[in-house]
Amino acid sequence: MPEHSVQGRLYFAVLGAFHVDRDGQAIPLGPRLQRTLLAILVVEAGHVVPADRLVDLLWRDEPPGAATASLQAYISQLRRVLEPGRPARAPAQVLVTQDPGYVLRVEDDQVDAAVPGAGPAGPR
Repeated sequence: MPEHSVQGRLYFAVLGAFHVDRDGQAIPLGPRLQRTLLAILVVEAGHVVPADRLVDLLWRDEPPGAATASLQAYISQLRRVLEPGRPARAPAQVLVTQDPGYVLRVEDDQVDAAVPGAGPAGPR
């Protein structure tokens, strides 16, 4: 898990309404496409999701000309939300760039879908 402080433990709820908590407090995830991006990465947690696949999933058949730049901007914003204590220029520990895309590094007990018996009222 992260070497630097992320100011609390993250918990990702994908069963029911998608949301992310830090120590039981909901954190703002930003605009719709940014939330969708994070939800995709949570479902694929621990696995590299290629950037071109993310573009396809986010914009379907009509990606904007600047889709890659928009994807990178969403990743950057999500890193700020997920790792607010990360010093500038320090490598990300939760949402990591790994060729050919990105991987969300979380423990199974941080995702309700991976915790037996979890659900919308899952473990907190």
